[in-house]
Amino acid sequence: MAPIVTVVIPVYNRDAQLRRALRSIQEQTFADFECIVIDDGSTIAISPIVESLGDDRFIYLRNSQNAGPYNARVQGYRTMRGEIMVGLDSDDQAYPWMLGQAVKYLREVPAVDGVAGMHLRTSDGRLLVRVRGGRKIMHPADYASRPQIPDCVGAVRRAVVDEWLEKRDDYFSLEVHQWFTFHMHHSMLFIDEPWTRYNVGGADRVTLQPQPQRQLDDYVKFLDEHLAYVEGTESVVLDELLEDAWFGLWRAGRKEDAMRFAQHMEKRGLSKRSVIARRGLAKARRLLPVVAPPVRYVE
Repeated sequence: MAPIVTVVIPVYNRDAQLRRALRSIQEQTFADFECIVIDDGSTIAISPIVESLGDDRFIYLRNSQNAGPYNARVQGYRTMRGEIMVGLDSDDQAYPWMLGQAVKYLREVPAVDGVAGMHLRTSDGRLLVRVRGGRKIMHPADYASRPQIPDCVGAVRRAVVDEWLEKRDDYFSLEVHQWFTFHMHHSMLFIDEPWTRYNVGGADRVTLQPQPQRQLDDYVKFLDEHLAYVEGTESVVLDELLEDAWFGLWRAGRKEDAMRFAQHMEKRGLSKRSVIARRGLAKARRLLPVVAPPVRYVE
């Protein structure tokens, strides 16, 4: 029989961190799951790490070439059998109650198609995001009016994954595009409880080497695929994405691509000068002594 939950974990060249992540899934109080580990063309042996668990709920897949974390996740989406999908990174560590709570809330609140718990940052023991009042349903209209909510771990129904599989699959790492389209059409329940530990000290191994051009290519793909949203949707998240894309392409000297984004920014009343000024201020702040950022709230 198909499991209730599918956990999807892409990995590249991680050993100890992946072992810790997989153990945290194996120790879940909710046992009816499968965990698909997608090896994104690693140069170290990942298969023995999965096999060492001695647990047939853990499934190993391998990309023949390193195609980036988003592409790896898509391979997991295509294989999943569960009715609920939870996506994790290979340096996350899930608390034992994560899967059980995800199933509980999605069954209790049929009006939502996703539920999100919080990341606990291991460097200072703080949640990066909190939910005022403990629970909050964010509807598409709420999402359009506020900035992107960072650092949550989400569980979604199978119908959402099927929608994602209809999108192009050649993005490198721009996972925000799938969550953007999700939030524009679906409601999500945010829960003020920690579901994972976010190990900020872990090496960021998602590809062979830093690939800024591939990440910039993602922005161009987003514009091609979602032009209708760009031209006809009011959204703070979309404004932020356009600004990030233009600035990155402009700095990289990709003038033609940058011009396309600049034209859409102008139509939306976004100023290139303001973007440059904000980026300069952010860079100056990074030179100051490190201070833990304030907790973001889901209102």
